[in-house]
Amino acid sequence: MNEKKSLTELRADVEKGTQRKKYYENEIRIKEQQIKHLTRAERTHRLCSRGGMLEKFIERPDILSDEQIMKLLTFVFHKDDVQEMLRKMIKDAESKVYEGAIIHRSGVIASFGYLRSASVGAKRMSTGHPAPSPDG
Repeated sequence: MNEKKSLTELRADVEKGTQRKKYYENEIRIKEQQIKHLTRAERTHRLCSRGGMLEKFIERPDILSDEQIMKLLTFVFHKDDVQEMLRKMIKDAESKVYEGAIIHRSGVIASFGYLRSASVGAKRMSTGHPAPSPDG
């Protein structure tokens, strides 16, 4: 049972292990890029949606400057009752978000549904190379 391998066989095993290590390191880089892409797409969608919501409440947003909009938002959000309402909304949202969620090391919170969609995207964006089997 305790067979001895030749130096050539050991070097071949080391080379196979090195190749598998490089493959999995590349797979990790690909998955991290996919996470970044999905996070950016999600943020862009959120910014556009909320910007659209804001414009519904502003008369003639097309002629107001960014500075004027910022001044308006600063005025509105510095009111005590608005701050209190915002804190309550954040507290309620956090209690819902953390139930059944995963927090990525970047601090991004992903629900299980989001992870499912990420894995579908991962299949589309994968390298197409099959993972090497554990026995080489």
